[in-house]
Amino acid sequence: MARFLVFNFTPLYCHYHDKGQNAEFILYSKSKNKWAQVTNGNISGWSDEQNATKLDTGSTGTFTVKGLDAGEYTLKETKEPTGFLMPSNRETKFTITANLTETLDATSATAADAISNLKINNSADNANTSTGQVKLVIENSRSGSLPSTGSMGMFIMIGVGICLMAGAGIYLLKNRKKA
Repeated sequence: MARFLVFNFTPLYCHYHDKGQNAEFILYSKSKNKWAQVTNGNISGWSDEQNATKLDTGSTGTFTVKGLDAGEYTLKETKEPTGFLMPSNRETKFTITANLTETLDATSATAADAISNLKINNSADNANTSTGQVKLVIENSRSGSLPSTGSMGMFIMIGVGICLMAGAGIYLLKNRKKA
């Protein structure tokens, strides 16, 4: 009898479809009340937050975690990629649900044989029952650039303002002499 689930988390920092490189995350399991320790992409244990494995998106903007069961999880961003803003809520909660077949031939069973109705956050859109993989997309925004100062438009507006003030001053002086 084989029981296995493989989940593929692909955090993409989407802004003009760019991928966020070298972001770091840690993974929390609500049922275990612990943080994941991951070795070579596989869950190897659970610990406190200080000893959790940092999952780096590397140059592809993705990472993979294998060996998660269905359940509730939190992915916490600990480092944003260069050029992106750290989100105000650094935690992304998600739920993985699946129906598992209990009686399988371990020598020939595939993920498609073992899993049915695989979902992430109640949606099958990012879940692949035939491979046992789910995809979690994390959206983040790029750092904004500061507005340009000293532009030509600013100088024109200052010039118009000075001319209006000078015209108002001349008008007041002329009206005082007549009164």
